Amino acid sequence: MPELIVLSLNMQGVSAETIARAIDRIRPDLVALQEAPAKSNSFYGALKALISSRYKIKILREYWSSPPKIGGFTLDSQTAKNYALVYDSYTLIPEGGFNLVDFLNDKNIKRPTTVNQARMDGFSGRPPAYAKFTLVPDEKTIGVFVWHAPTRNDQSHFQTLQHFDQCNWLFKERVNNDLTLLLGDFNNSKINAYFGSFNEGVQHKFDYILCDNSTQFEDLSVGIYGTLLDMVHTTSQDHFMMGSKITF
Repeated sequence: MPELIVLSLNMQGVSAETIARAIDRIRPDLVALQEAPAKSNSFYGALKALISSRYKIKILREYWSSPPKIGGFTLDSQTAKNYALVYDSYTLIPEGGFNLVDFLNDKNIKRPTTVNQARMDGFSGRPPAYAKFTLVPDEKTIGVFVWHAPTRNDQSHFQTLQHFDQCNWLFKERVNNDLTLLLGDFNNSKINAYFGSFNEGVQHKFDYILCDNSTQFEDLSVGIYGTLLDMVHTTSQDHFMMGSKITF
């Protein structure tokens, strides 16, 4: 049966060298990074230089670089860093781009008519991003959502959780993929009311690796890589690298 090794980290304050050390030791198929530097050629250059050439990197700003307009007015722009996906190009073939999920134009979500309504309804929060891969040689489709959610003191936090849970984009990809992953910093330690179809996962405080359709799910933090993963953390020690080995 196909296997996938996945790492995830909210990486603010973590060096390229530290991340590369974990990649070199664990040899994951996919690494999802949140709060990666928005403008740092030195970080991405260092990371590329330190990891095997078989790994490629997709980068996307965590918030719209051109904020959407509603009724002729621009929705608030948030300062943001990058999402980054580091993937093994020998095992994962990208299918399409790396894009932010568009809650404003999702058919399952009522679109606001004014900017003020959009703010109140949570549309100004950071959205998840999505990429799709084909796993070789099994030719299985892997959907990857990576998210740095708004914080709990942000008025958009709970609304954005609800949007993500109910959006047609998530529903459609779950139906079409062999495996769908939710990775990242959800800024909430209790999300039991959401994402009921994702029945396997790892949690560290606010951070998650969730998946559907797995037949076996291994938490790497309780195995031989536990010490290594615990050493990859932010300067505040709020976020640690998580890892899982997924069979599906």
